[in-house]
Amino acid sequence: MARPWTERPDGPMARWLGDGEQEREARGVTMEGASAEPLATLDTAALALAMRTYGAALDEHRVAIDRLNVYPVPDGDTGTNMALTLAAVGEELDGAGARRAEVCAAISHGGLMGARGNSGVIVSQILRGLAATLSPSEQIGSAAMSA
Repeated sequence: MARPWTERPDGPMARWLGDGEQEREARGVTMEGASAEPLATLDTAALALAMRTYGAALDEHRVAIDRLNVYPVPDGDTGTNMALTLAAVGEELDGAGARRAEVCAAISHGGLMGARGNSGVIVSQILRGLAATLSPSEQIGSAAMSA
């Protein structure tokens, strides 16, 4: 099934969506600063970067995720909805302060208000739980994260 609003470069979601790296960079969605190295602690700056990196990774793979979406209805928008949800989190982070509680509130609120479709709602609830868990401490170690 064709999804003209996601496939047209001038469609209503063109600001958020694009299949190429240049389009993502033009929107400020990059994985710059991301590292494959494990962190000893997750401080507030690393948490915000992780959310932005997650959003960039979803955006990068959204078309492939859309193509996987066949159950219960093959509507082909799961990747798009998840990417839009994380784009809303990124926008909320842009206006957040530097303290952990502010960043966690931005993650939770951005996910909730920006959730699109069932997949976006599911992602927003996961982010809400993560934010609630991480909010009380300015940094959290790997032992606490794995508990």
